[in-house]
Amino acid sequence: KQVHIASAGTDPTNVYDLLDDGLLCLGCSPNKLQAVKPFVDELIQKLGEQSVEYQFSTSGHSLGAVVADLTGLELAARGLKVRYSTTFENPGSQKAINYAIGNKLLSGSVSDQLLEQFQKSCSVFNAKLNIINWLNNQFGKCYLVLDALADQEKQWISSTLQDEKATGWFKSFQNYLPAWMIDTTHNIHKWLETSVAGIALNVYCSLGSTLGAFSLVH
Repeated sequence: KQVHIASAGTDPTNVYDLLDDGLLCLGCSPNKLQAVKPFVDELIQKLGEQSVEYQFSTSGHSLGAVVADLTGLELAARGLKVRYSTTFENPGSQKAINYAIGNKLLSGSVSDQLLEQFQKSCSVFNAKLNIINWLNNQFGKCYLVLDALADQEKQWISSTLQDEKATGWFKSFQNYLPAWMIDTTHNIHKWLETSVAGIALNVYCSLGSTLGAFSLVH
């Protein structure tokens, strides 16, 4: 028996969401936490005595990521089983959690042991570091998805250049490629994909190829 609770991210047209974003920047808990408690009350009431038999999990994006961690902690503070809290593009929920505990905004008490146990069940998946999630500490273990993909790409380039079966002079050449050349190849490729100048160069080359093909046809 499982119950999953998902929290939406910031709605830029919702002034209350924007205010909650501001509270997070100040190291406070979002006002949405006040809505979490009656929601959990209603949920427990519907499940009845069987609520202790359920495993709960939460997820959320952006502002919803912090709300998801707070919701999971609210459930854990009530003695319910929280399996995990998985969040995406989490701006950092550590300060919000500390604020909620310090100001007794949660329904139940949170011991150090409970907090440590809940922390182990929290995972954060962010694209990469930015000014927001860098300045705010993450509560759960954080995985940087784009950095991981970049490492995989680097390993692929390395294995392709060094291990790919080839014949003739190229086989001899690839076996003696220095590590710095492999790194340089990866960095140039990354620059072409992500930088403004690199994207402009790609567009220019694509247009050049298209115009060249057009002129050959005509």
